[in-house]
Order: sequence, then C-alpha cells, then structure tokens
Amino acid sequence: MKSHLQLEITILSLWVVLSISVRAFADDDPPVTFPSPNGEYTIAVLNPTYFPNQLLWITRGTKVIARYHFEGHIGVRYWSPSGRYVAFDNHFGHYAFVVWIINLRDGSVVTAHGPTSASDYDRYIDYSGVPDIMASKDVTKALHGVYPNYASDRNRDGVLTLAYGWKKGDILEMFHRLVFMDLLNNKSAVVEVLTQDKVDPSGIHSFGIPQAKLINFKSEPAGEPPEVSLVWP
Repeated sequence: MKSHLQLEITILSLWVVLSISVRAFADDDPPVTFPSPNGEYTIAVLNPTYFPNQLLWITRGTKVIARYHFEGHIGVRYWSPSGRYVAFDNHFGHYAFVVWIINLRDGSVVTAHGPTSASDYDRYIDYSGVPDIMASKDVTKALHGVYPNYASDRNRDGVLTLAYGWKKGDILEMFHRLVFMDLLNNKSAVVEVLTQDKVDPSGIHSFGIPQAKLINFKSEPAGEPPEVSLVWP
C-alpha cells in the first residue's frame, strides 16, 4: 500500500514539474509520460503533438537527468531486468522506426559508437545508433545460409530494426527486416534476422549467434517474435 502511495506521489510531483516546464511551449498539449515498473524513472515527451518541436526528457523522481530533441511516437517500452536501461521503438515519419537505448543512471543515449548526453544530439541522423548488422560476419554468414544471392540483390529499404525485449545480463533482443528486390519480386519473400546485443555504458556489442529466416508472404506467417507485432503489425 505504501509503495503504491509513493508511486502516485512521485507521478503527481513529476506531472507538476513537467506541466510548469512545458507551459512555455504549449498550454493545450500536456506531456505524455511512461513510468518505469518501479516508478523510479519516467520517459516524458513534451509537446507530443507539436511536430517537430517535441522534447524527450528522462527523469529520476522529479529530477530531469537528460533532455533530447524528439519526433514521433513511443511504442512499447522495454525496461531491462537489471533496472539500468530502457529501450523503446520510436515511430516517426512514414513507416520509419528508430531504436532508443537510454542508460537510466545518467540519462545518456547508448549507441554502437558509445554514449552521448548532448541536448542537441540528433538520433535521426545517427545511423550508428544501433550496430550495422551488415558489417557483422556472423550476420552475413546467416544471411548467406538462407539467401546466397543477397550480396548481388538490391536492398530496397536498408535495414528496419526494432527492439523487442531483454535477457538477463543486459542483453537486448533486436529484430531486423531486409527487403531484397529480386527476392521480393520473384518469391514474394523477405529476410528476417534476430540478434542479441550486450549493452553497457560504453556502447552496444554483438552477443550470441544471429538467426536468419526467409519469410514467404504467400505461404508462411510473418516470422517476427510476437512482441514485434505490438510495434509493427
């Protein structure tokens, strides 16, 4: 009972802080907040409907520990079992997704090239925000195993990447879809890859053996984990 009361007080206090802070931007656009399971941390989007003047705040209790420019909407939040990180899929633009990984100790964004906490950081042009799976020998080996011609086929959209969960030890599970034009046109198929990456304050590191699968839309159901369909049906 006491913990529930403390959580309600924290959320109320945070709402007051955010409401006062955002008033200078938009009185009619209250912040959208996503508290952690234990109520200690909160993700807040200020001016949620005022594109592109949105802000992403990370708070501990009522203290703002990080501020970033932000666009779009937050999908499912994945809080790591250790309580050190949160990952979420940010949907913006037209079918575009960006994975954010936040270190809850200091509010920094963890990327493949290291952490950043600059308020002017632009996540939308940081293509090393998550590891480049096509640079991984393990991934290309797995791709060759299911589609040997991938290297000579045109990749239409690059790599669509979504986070979909954590394993113990701060291992982030990610889903990747690749659309190769000849494969799509001739066999109505795409390639889906599942990876596991170790997250620590220094960055994101490949961990475990990736799994690749060829999905034929005419004869097979989508191969993504059930969690992915919550974000991208």
